[in-house]
Amino acid sequence: PVQPVAPVQPVAPVQPVAPVAVQPQQRPMQQEDTIEGPRMPQTQGASPDTAVIDELQRRVAEMEAKDEEQKGEIARLGELVAQLTAENEKLKEGNNGAPQVAAAPKAKSPAARKAAAKRPPASPAPKQAAKGTPVAAPAVPAAPAPAKATPVAAASTPQKPKALAGRPKTAAAAQASFEQKRANVEGLDTADFRNAADRKDLPPEATQWTLKAACLLLNIEPEAPKTGRKAASEQQMWWAAQQKQFLRDPSVIKKIAAYDPSDGSLSEDARSEATELIGKLSKQQMATLKADSFACFSVYEWVKSVLDVYSFA
Repeated sequence: PVQPVAPVQPVAPVQPVAPVAVQPQQRPMQQEDTIEGPRMPQTQGASPDTAVIDELQRRVAEMEAKDEEQKGEIARLGELVAQLTAENEKLKEGNNGAPQVAAAPKAKSPAARKAAAKRPPASPAPKQAAKGTPVAAPAVPAAPAPAKATPVAAASTPQKPKALAGRPKTAAAAQASFEQKRANVEGLDTADFRNAADRKDLPPEATQWTLKAACLLLNIEPEAPKTGRKAASEQQMWWAAQQKQFLRDPSVIKKIAAYDPSDGSLSEDARSEATELIGKLSKQQMATLKADSFACFSVYEWVKSVLDVYSFA
């Protein structure tokens, strides 16, 4: 059976809360509440505004007093300068008007008089020509002409080119680097040079200088390009040789593989020119060379390793 629910007791009404009066908290005057600078003193019985005005007026009066003192000091200095200038002028006038007293000649000793008597008489001075008459200048003997320098013949032995930057420290390290760079080129094929060989215009300077240095090492001479023109520049002749005898020649890889820097077949002139071409390549140009043709960049590394080996010879 369901139990009956107990009746709900009534809730007492809520009493209203009395309002609380909140008094605003007064904050003492701080340093930043006043004008910029130290807090102005307040006189008893005066308002803050009046005290500030009195303090400012006092400061203005002090500044005006200092200004008057400075003006007086400047005036005194001006009078002193004028007085010193007048005394200086008087001293100048006194010096100009004073008679000049000639110094008495020194008496000669007996030994000096005897020496003067033994000297031959001085030649008479030439008579002064009349006004307007030109006087001939005394003849001065001409100085002997300097002897001509004999030119020294230059030494026939060519100077050894300087080593390239980044050269290995020892000859053994240079030889090891040469063998590694040679192996990198041996892994290339003619197709790897096709990007550079098929160019119709001249390649970047970095590519031209690298290939020219390689041609100098392999005794490849420039040749006239087959363009139908009568005359070609030296740059175009070298590019024609680089395209035909290096980039498109399958045997060039074998020539590089068989190259021996110690056989002494490279002339000093070819070595010096190749060193100059590789030495003037900047870092930016080498980056351009690598982006233009990685195969040509491998040739650059091989050429530099060959020149490093030569530098220890």
